[in-house]
Amino acid sequence: MMTTTNPSGTAKKILVAEDEALTAEDLRDTLANLGHEVIAVVDTAEEAIAVADRQKPDLALLDIHLKGKLTGIDVANHLRRRLDIPAVFVTAHSDSKTLNEAGGSEPFGYVVKPFEETELRATIAMAAFRHAAEKRTRDMEAWLTAALGSIGDAVIATDHAGRISFLNASAELLTGWSRREAIGMRLADVFRVSREDGSDPLGNLFEKVSSSGVTFHLTEGYVLHTKDGSLLPIDDSVAPIRDSADTIIGVVVIFRDRSEVKRSQEERQKLEQKMYEAQRLESLGVMAGGIAHDFNNLMAAVQTNASMCLELSSVDEDTKECLDRILTASEQAAGLCRQMLAYAGKGTGQVVAVDLNRLVGETVRLLHLSTSSVASVALDLGEDIGCIQADASQMQQVVMNLVLNAAEAMKAGGGTITVRTSRRRVEAKELAQARIGNDLPPGEHAILEVADTGCGIPPEVLGRIFDPFFTTKFHGRGLGLATVLGIIRSHNAALLLDSEPGVGTKFRLLFRPSEAAAPASKPAPSKTAGWRGEGKVLVVDDQESVRSSVAMILRNSASTSTRQQTERKAWKSSWPANRSSTGSFCRI
Repeated sequence: MMTTTNPSGTAKKILVAEDEALTAEDLRDTLANLGHEVIAVVDTAEEAIAVADRQKPDLALLDIHLKGKLTGIDVANHLRRRLDIPAVFVTAHSDSKTLNEAGGSEPFGYVVKPFEETELRATIAMAAFRHAAEKRTRDMEAWLTAALGSIGDAVIATDHAGRISFLNASAELLTGWSRREAIGMRLADVFRVSREDGSDPLGNLFEKVSSSGVTFHLTEGYVLHTKDGSLLPIDDSVAPIRDSADTIIGVVVIFRDRSEVKRSQEERQKLEQKMYEAQRLESLGVMAGGIAHDFNNLMAAVQTNASMCLELSSVDEDTKECLDRILTASEQAAGLCRQMLAYAGKGTGQVVAVDLNRLVGETVRLLHLSTSSVASVALDLGEDIGCIQADASQMQQVVMNLVLNAAEAMKAGGGTITVRTSRRRVEAKELAQARIGNDLPPGEHAILEVADTGCGIPPEVLGRIFDPFFTTKFHGRGLGLATVLGIIRSHNAALLLDSEPGVGTKFRLLFRPSEAAAPASKPAPSKTAGWRGEGKVLVVDDQESVRSSVAMILRNSASTSTRQQTERKAWKSSWPANRSSTGSFCRI
């Protein structure tokens, strides 16, 4: 190895291999005059190799033809490949054949016999400069290789023909091609890129970049076809490599795996969609609750006045029929209001410990006649389900709506509806997929599942099935699933939905189990005579029509067969000025 980085004017340790004694001595004297140290003068290639191995000269002056079986060319190859020692040939043969043979060993210069001292000095100096420059280049290449090999980005470089000349460890990992396999292959055979669906293949990126001379950047949505055929989402750029004359001598591809970025984007989009869905459902719930409340008050007045007309007036049959129709329509409207209030999470009810298995079993048996003509219902009740805290009538409505909705999905050709209960631990990952209740803590849950083998729900419809008054059927109000959602929300439970067109739909409802026992069945109430009382009643409501109707009912409830025996008196009283509601007093 060379011991100096500045060869100009610096003494060198030189090995001389020359089979002519006079020439050898001439070289020794000349080199000494030039200030160099001759470590040995030998006349065979074998001896030259042995001395070089032992003493590691800075430079070797070699005759091409030496004594023994080997030549000076063999010595030069050994010095360059094994010891990194530059060799200069000193020869009387300068014909093309000899020079071509010697050129394979990549000598650092030629000195033709007989030589001049100035020629020898210049050749030695140029050999030292060239060797030092090559060493710096190799060191830089080693540094670049180490740097490019250790970075996280994958790097592939090509030569001027588009053949791969460099591949770092990250590129090996992402493409699936080893360095040994890829070196020498065409870039297009290792780095194959297209859209995720296989469309728009980019073809030969080397030709695109080398012909245009500009850096090429991939847009989002492209994938790399790896060696095993899998698709890997990537970000990348392909840039030309230029020499000192600005000639393109290859391209370099820098790319990275964006699978994690893509997953993060998808997760963020899911979270944003869930937030939007929650806000939308909350807004719809507020609107539905407000409408239902006001509409319910109006219908209460309609029902009350129609009933009172039937009781207090002597009406003909036609008028009675009209009043009956009014009552029937108002009762249906009141039912609609109750459904809207349930969707808004404002339904009234009594929350107690409910035996889930008993409730589900009784409800499904009630629905048997309604569903037997279009689907078979399989009941799979798990063991040790226990109780949940719920309103029994509302939970019965949930089961009825889900089962009937499943039956509607199978009217075309029948199928199976499976109603299943179970109890198990639910992890946060599963809860995160819930339409509502995804913020519930993980833990033990009682699970009600209603699955069908029907037509499934198309993706474009799936996002709207819980909207009030949205339906794809020719009949119905579109409040069945909206009511289910509202009831589940008011019970602080979770709802998960899986549906695939042509396969079926599965609803899963998750409830926190209750340690309380279900109450025993209440005995049927005994018939008693109607209650009658007297006194003053304060009627409070923000709707005047409701106050008047209730006051009328209370007055008439106090009536006896002889109206003249009952004193009736009613008056209104205003609330304080800062309250918008008014109250009514009536004496009964």
